Amino acid sequence: MRQTFRLIGITAVVLALAVPAALAERGERGGGQGERGHRGGPFAGLDLSADQQTALRELHQTMRAQAEPLRTRMKTNREAAAAVWKSGRPDAARLKVLAKERAALQAELAALRIDTQVAAFSLLSPEQQAQAAERFGRMGKGRHKGFHGERGRRGMGPPPDAPEEGGDE
Repeated sequence: MRQTFRLIGITAVVLALAVPAALAERGERGGGQGERGHRGGPFAGLDLSADQQTALRELHQTMRAQAEPLRTRMKTNREAAAAVWKSGRPDAARLKVLAKERAALQAELAALRIDTQVAAFSLLSPEQQAQAAERFGRMGKGRHKGFHGERGRRGMGPPPDAPEEGGDE
């Protein structure tokens, strides 16, 4: 179950990086809900220049190319663990080795995401960086983590005039 949630989390972050490039290709149309802040992660709605859009798209493509071998190794690892379980005689030592390998792969993917996000952030103007930093700061708030805001509702977090949950943290 934890593995499923981790994979969903990894996929969500990768999509958060992919969506700005896809939205950028849509031009002025805004891509449906993107204008309301529902989609696109921290870079949506930042009025990116054509050069920034191109650079972000290239950065995302590079990240995907670097992540693909890691994803392939993750899949092989999951299949190996499933085979151990399906054998009818699960080997705890082998499963632990596979779990450690999977954790290392997940850490590599997380580091790649962080490097990509930092590189993308550096492409922004100071004003855009401030806006993106505010959006990154809202990640993880509410019942559902990520860019879905409080109590699982879609969006970039609570409305600007909403009080913080839980008071002092």
